[in-house]
Amino acid sequence: MRRLASAIVVGVVVGLVGYWIGAQLDTANNGDAAILLGYLSGAAGFLITLGFADGVLLRLRGRRSATNVNRTEGKGWTEYFGISLDHKVVGMQFAVGIVLIAVVLVLVRIL
Repeated sequence: MRRLASAIVVGVVVGLVGYWIGAQLDTANNGDAAILLGYLSGAAGFLITLGFADGVLLRLRGRRSATNVNRTEGKGWTEYFGISLDHKVVGMQFAVGIVLIAVVLVLVRIL
């Protein structure tokens, strides 16, 4: 849980820095570049802090991915917060992501 909290903080900080850089690069003064860079850098900072980029970076350097593919029985709900090759876990992560996106879109429309 502590790693998740630090990932959220790093994601927010990196997102704000990306937003500031985008605002400096935005010549049309409409904020689109700042928002895009803020979203992209915030998401990248969050995922890198959680360790999702380890496998990608290892593969880019020509090494084997360190993804643990062995399924440990009885992990509980925490298995849904990591990289998994289990199709059931990936399906649940995808479903939760779609629901969260729908909720955010409804809230944005209401506000």
